[in-house]
Amino acid sequence: MSGQEGARGYLLQAVTAVLDSFEDNWESICVEPKTEDDKVDIKWTYADSSEKVCQVKSSINPFEKANVLKWMLELYKDYPEASNYKVALIGTNTKSANDLIKSINDQICNEFKGNYKELNSINNKINVICHPLDIKVLNKAIAADVSRFLSSKGIVEPSSSHQLIAKGLVLDQFELSTKGEPLTRIQFENKLLEWITSKNYVNRNINLSFYLSGHFNFTNTINAIKHGDIEKSEYFEGRKENLLSQIENIKSFNVVENFIVSDSSSMFLESSIFQKRKTYSLDYKNEPVVIDSEDKLEIKEKVKKLLGRHLSNYFFGFGDLTESRNTVLTFPSRSKYTFRGNLDEKEKYKLYRKFIFDLEDTLDLQEYWEKMRGFYFLPIVLKNEGTSHEQDLKIRLVFPNDVNVIKPDDFPMPKRYEVIKDFNRLDSHFSSLFKHHKDLEVEEYQSNKNLYSRYDELKDLVPSLSIDEKEFEKDRYYEILNYIFDYRVFDNQKNGTVLECQIDELNSNEVISLPSFIFVWCSKDFSIEYEINYKNLPKKINGTLDVNVND
Repeated sequence: MSGQEGARGYLLQAVTAVLDSFEDNWESICVEPKTEDDKVDIKWTYADSSEKVCQVKSSINPFEKANVLKWMLELYKDYPEASNYKVALIGTNTKSANDLIKSINDQICNEFKGNYKELNSINNKINVICHPLDIKVLNKAIAADVSRFLSSKGIVEPSSSHQLIAKGLVLDQFELSTKGEPLTRIQFENKLLEWITSKNYVNRNINLSFYLSGHFNFTNTINAIKHGDIEKSEYFEGRKENLLSQIENIKSFNVVENFIVSDSSSMFLESSIFQKRKTYSLDYKNEPVVIDSEDKLEIKEKVKKLLGRHLSNYFFGFGDLTESRNTVLTFPSRSKYTFRGNLDEKEKYKLYRKFIFDLEDTLDLQEYWEKMRGFYFLPIVLKNEGTSHEQDLKIRLVFPNDVNVIKPDDFPMPKRYEVIKDFNRLDSHFSSLFKHHKDLEVEEYQSNKNLYSRYDELKDLVPSLSIDEKEFEKDRYYEILNYIFDYRVFDNQKNGTVLECQIDELNSNEVISLPSFIFVWCSKDFSIEYEINYKNLPKKINGTLDVNVND
């Protein structure tokens, strides 16, 4: 073999290594690995530790069938532990060689005979590929693969760039072949992207910004903001309208307090029955349903303040309705209530109880909201104003020590079971309190974490387990907050409180929200120092966001 032919052979090995490396999900590749007989020119290793080996042959003369069989057998004998075998032929073939190659690749090859019987053990593991003996054509094929790869990453480059990158990849593999060193897929892709990065670095512009749909567009400075008054929200107005409708429905029943005979009897009935109902260890039978005078006054005041309506005593009358309570001895124990009275009495009391529950839920929601309004919140988004697709973006935010960053466990919790339960859905009305949602400008952050509670885990282990539903919802409330607040928090650092999060990928000219709004409490203006780092970035991006506090 002449020196010219030898150089061409090594070059074509590198070309084949690159050309075939866009095919599947290998973990590492090695050109000219060290083997006993040196018949393996390229070796790919996969995540499951399986390996594919390849021998590359090039010639200006047509390849003969006998030679193809010989090279397959040599490859197998040199590396019998491989999972797949490939022979790459660069040139032309005789008809008999073409027929053999077709039967092998179509897996309809007849049984190998004579000197090649050993190949029967790998009959379905052999593949033969053919390329033309034309470096320009092969480089164009690699450039086409580069183009498809970049397109999958959202990167648009002229064809001249694809051709340059193709030559660079071949040169890289040629250099590695002289050392027999492996190259990981991550290194392979990073190298490809680095060339684009260095070429287009001036066109890269990644930054953080404040943004809140309907309030302000992208800016680096904001006046500290709090959530608005819940009473002005459509959701809360809907709850109030529902309560007003319930009042009218209850008032439509012509039922009054028939048990009130005199002041003394009324006082006895109200105090004794009310106390009896509050004593969970006692059962009772056919006791008049009477609302305690203090409860009436309290409910009237709440309705007047919340709804602007006055309730008369007739609203609290349930005629001759009586109530019995019977404790069922189970674990946990349960109480069974039965009522005696006519249909109107029963129905009015049923509607009254629902009204009281809904009233207390609404007041609890109002109280919770007032606590939430004590915090400022920061709506921050990540912008890619450049032309390249970016991956594995790591964001670090540093808050001054005198700014109190509110973490999930620091948030208030509603007191009422139904209110907590209403919060505990990712698609609930209240999720907008805590994070951005997709709009025309910004994509919504999607967490990769699993939302799975300890009760879910316990119930999987013990399906018959009885759980306290209220305790479950309380735990769930903070689990959902932790799920939304997808940051790593480092308190008491020398330079302040540090929050870190990760964005998997960001297309060119795309904006995505950070995992959640960041809630804080502070008494004076402050600045947030941030740092962005991502794949193939030669230097970290640093910036500042400013918050003015008017309180």
